[in-house]
This record gives sequence, structure tokens and C-alpha cells, in this order.
Amino acid sequence: MDAGNSPNQPVQWPGDFRPSDDYIAPDLKVVEPFGVRFKRFFDRAVAGSKSAIDDYLYGLQHVPTCRIGTIALIAIILGIALRVHLQNRPATLQVVCSHQFHAAELIVWADDQKVIDEVVTGAAIFDSHHWRPYWQREAVAYTAPPFTLTHQPHTIRVRVASTEDPYDRMQLTTVDLPSASDNTLQVACGKGRLVLSVFGQDK
Repeated sequence: MDAGNSPNQPVQWPGDFRPSDDYIAPDLKVVEPFGVRFKRFFDRAVAGSKSAIDDYLYGLQHVPTCRIGTIALIAIILGIALRVHLQNRPATLQVVCSHQFHAAELIVWADDQKVIDEVVTGAAIFDSHHWRPYWQREAVAYTAPPFTLTHQPHTIRVRVASTEDPYDRMQLTTVDLPSASDNTLQVACGKGRLVLSVFGQDK
């Protein structure tokens, strides 16, 4: 073996470099498995968490400002959660259709989803009303069961089609109802037109 490459030859450090006592040459370092390093990190994290929890519990028992801060933080969190809950409660919309027909079909869509499909009838069924135009007859009101809408803009489409009179009208409207509110959609069937009005109900 070449004497210049003998393993027993003293290491010649370059220049004035002097290694520390715990220095390990790069080619002699032992790389620990990932599982060992992860366990060490996890144990340190758990120990730090336990220490932080112990300090916090001690503060709750002996430091008044810590207790006050904790109560304030809990109150803020509960307030935010309650506000979000109230803002996300759905609203109700009840359709009231005023018409003069002996019989008509009432169809209501909310965002292209059919929510009402009913045949409404009128009180004007005696013979003297048959020859009158529908807009000269006495109007009656049909009230549909309310349905719920989320707190966001919605497109409401209403169609009223008479089975006997020449009346078939459709109308659109956009509503943005307050959260947890009760509202009414008034549908008025006039001469050749269909009018929609939305208003809130008084509690």
C-alpha cells in the first residue's frame, strides 16, 4: 500500500483549521433513519406542549389577567359563531296569487327549481260571470304554503295560465331576502299582464 494513502497516517488539516472536539468528518457521519428523527421531533413537541399547558393552567389558577383574557377570548369566539349562524339562517317566501279566473295553473320556480305547481280556482263560478271578461270579475286570493330560500340572491319565475280564459303570462323577479325573515310574493293577474311584488311580513 502506498505510504501516502496509509490509514494510520495523521490527518493533515488544511491551513490553520482546527476542528472542535465533537467534530465528525463528513464521510464518518451516521445518518439517522427518518423514523428516529421524527420520533425525536414528536417527543420534543409533546414535551413543549405539556409545558405550555401546565403554564397556562397555572396562570388560570393564580393570575387574574389570564382568567379575564380567557373569558374574553371565549366570548369573542361564541359571538362570531352566533353571528355566522344567524346570518346563514334561511328566509321564507309565501306566494299569494290574486286572480279572477274560474281555474288556472300557478307555477313558481326558484332558481329553475319548481317549488309550486297548483291549480287555483275562483269563487266566480255562477252563470252571470261566464260571459264577462276575466278582468271584470271579482278577484280571489290563493295562498300557497311558504318555502325557504338561503340568504343570497335568487331568481323567482312565476307563470299563471288560465284553463278557460285567454291568459297565459310569465314574469321574473330577483329577490335577496334578509336572513331568517318571513316574506310574501304578491302575484297580481291583471288585464294582459302579471305583476310581482315582494315585501316582508310584520312579526
